[in-house]
Amino acid sequence: MSVSSTHVAPLSKGGRESRDFPCTRCGACCRNLGNAPLYSHLDRGDGICRHLNTSSNLCGIYETRPKICRVADMFSAFEGRLTWREYVDLNRQSCDALRMQTNY
Repeated sequence: MSVSSTHVAPLSKGGRESRDFPCTRCGACCRNLGNAPLYSHLDRGDGICRHLNTSSNLCGIYETRPKICRVADMFSAFEGRLTWREYVDLNRQSCDALRMQTNY
């Protein structure tokens, strides 16, 4: 699998940053909850989120998923310390590391 080293959030019309996170829907983050105690309430016991459909890699409660699962919504905790692009880049680096670790 090839992983790009440059990750930037897409720009919307007018040059303003989009607040959509460029998720690839690989499911690697939802399959590695055991790595972060913050997600223990979602862990079904084997490190996989209890809401992940493991066949499709889609969230079973996507529209009502917790804020902690909403990358764009969690930006508010870092706003003022990171730009949106920096925040996305750090999250993409984490995604890439999880994908490489789990071969997704």
